Amino acid sequence: MKENEELYARIEELEKELAEERIRRKITEDNSDCALWEYEIASKKYVLSRKLGGKWNTTNMVIENYQEQMHNWGFVHPDDWATFDEFCAAMDRGDEHISYEVRQVSDESAFIWFRYVGIPVYDKDHKPYKIMGKTLDITGEKKNQELLEQKAERDSLTDLYNKAKMRKLVEKHIRQADDTEGAFIIIDIDDFKTINDTCGHLYGDEVLIKIANTILISAGMEDYAGRIGGDEFCVFCRGKNVGQHAVETAERISRMADQIQLSGRRVTLSMGISRYPEDASSYEELYQKADQALYRVKRSGKNAFSVYDKNYNYVDYTSERKGTDRETGFWQELEKYYKGRQWTETESEILSTMTRMMESYLNHEEYAGNVREREKDTEKPEPDIAGMETTESFSIKLEQILPWQDGQYAEVFLGIRDYDEISAKMSEEVKNSLLYHLGT
Repeated sequence: MKENEELYARIEELEKELAEERIRRKITEDNSDCALWEYEIASKKYVLSRKLGGKWNTTNMVIENYQEQMHNWGFVHPDDWATFDEFCAAMDRGDEHISYEVRQVSDESAFIWFRYVGIPVYDKDHKPYKIMGKTLDITGEKKNQELLEQKAERDSLTDLYNKAKMRKLVEKHIRQADDTEGAFIIIDIDDFKTINDTCGHLYGDEVLIKIANTILISAGMEDYAGRIGGDEFCVFCRGKNVGQHAVETAERISRMADQIQLSGRRVTLSMGISRYPEDASSYEELYQKADQALYRVKRSGKNAFSVYDKNYNYVDYTSERKGTDRETGFWQELEKYYKGRQWTETESEILSTMTRMMESYLNHEEYAGNVREREKDTEKPEPDIAGMETTESFSIKLEQILPWQDGQYAEVFLGIRDYDEISAKMSEEVKNSLLYHLGT
């Protein structure tokens, strides 16, 4: 009787050994360079039988109360303790498939990435009593993965963040901001299409790279810089006094861009700034408000930057550096002509009629694109048409129209009242432009 019991016990032991050997072979069948280990669920003892090189390559390493001891030693990266504790809990439960990745101290006292893979071993009652597994060094794999992720987040030409990544970074800041402010700067290269058309795309790429480097140098250490379109860049400013910081950043970018000379051509920038939470509470709103300020700069002669203002009291910064060689632009000549001009009652009626026509046009379904987006976030001013128009009231009206009005229709609006008088005072180029828009 006793002999039979001993025989059955021996058979059971051999079956366990056979089952463990099968699992061991399964674990190592890919011939990967790995460490082999076993974890006894009841005693929580961890036995490392073959390690990835180092001191324990040929000698077993036994760790009693594995989870507790690892915490005492502090061998796991601080950011990965939660993952490590989940790994230990999965072993204690005897989960069927165990796989966890953590950073752990190596023999060289450096944190490297390990992947722990384990398979449970069951007794005759199909209850897990041991976990057998392997540990793989996946540091190289993680580095390659990080490189791919970085590549997916970067613009291939300039190595700045791409549009999708910039959006994620700004939205993350807004979610975690609490009382922390932010400022969004949109940067656009003036006349970039002309540069590409006249000098070629290789030259255009060189301009983009130069501007990207200028933005990187000018932005603060805590700021995010990205390329969000063909010739459109952005900077999201963080930190203290962020409104002033954004203005100073735009100033630095503008001044450095002034120094760029490629094949004798001057490169200039137009920029718009919006602030969180003063002007907007989301990425979309920040973008739209900064774009409105940028649009204002484009319409007032380019080569400057402006801060969004809900009352349209815009100021063009860096205007003192607008070169005399640059065109003054259609709007500047119109403003010069109208400065101090008195409006008759008949002219005021025409002005009122044109305003109603343009408002009707803006509400038409065919009006689309970013102008429609600006209109959504802009309170349309109610025209205050008086019998006589002063210089101040005309300037306010002009400022109100520009942010949300389509360019050519705004030109018609200002030009139709008295073409003969305008043509007598303006250059041939501006007259041709006005005639074209009036014809449209």
